[in-house]
Amino acid sequence: MPEQRIVTNRVFVLGLDELYREAMKCHERTELLQCAEEVASVLSLAPGNVPVEGYYTESPELTRYFQLVQTLQNVPREREADVSDVKSFQRLKQVTGSLIFGTPADQRYLLPTGKDALSIAMEQSFPAWTIANLTAETFHVAIESNDYSLVALAALSKDPVVLAACRESVVLYAFLPPGSAYNPEESEYRWQVDPLIRPYRK
Repeated sequence: MPEQRIVTNRVFVLGLDELYREAMKCHERTELLQCAEEVASVLSLAPGNVPVEGYYTESPELTRYFQLVQTLQNVPREREADVSDVKSFQRLKQVTGSLIFGTPADQRYLLPTGKDALSIAMEQSFPAWTIANLTAETFHVAIESNDYSLVALAALSKDPVVLAACRESVVLYAFLPPGSAYNPEESEYRWQVDPLIRPYRK
């Protein structure tokens, strides 16, 4: 009898996520990077000096693409007239407006970001952001909508690990709700790590 291998929700969705990542990286570090370079050049813009997230730290090409797209995402839409006929811009807009990232959210800027189930859940539950709350709320948003984004699929698993992994994959294209950097007061940290696993100190 052949060995049985169980494919759980986590295995299935993380497998899809990995396929997405590997395919997307190929486009981002080649074709899409060239598009972003051309659009930024037409608009006389340099890559933004912003923190690089997710897999975009894996190569100089991915890092540069991340920084360029972040810059273009903050350009007022009024400048679209300068690049509307540029094929590279049309291609970038097609990609960033894809429903795999959620519904295009903010039309005030040159490139849209996608409002997926997690973005909506964060808006609705702010500031009660806990892993349990966001996992549950994102599931309800996904199940009640026709959202078929990568994050919505992850939300249906009710697995916070899967949800976090898929959201990291689309971090560059996702809408960030106001308050995402919310920090009402300075935290107090207390050292409660077992002595056996503390860093060695002389």
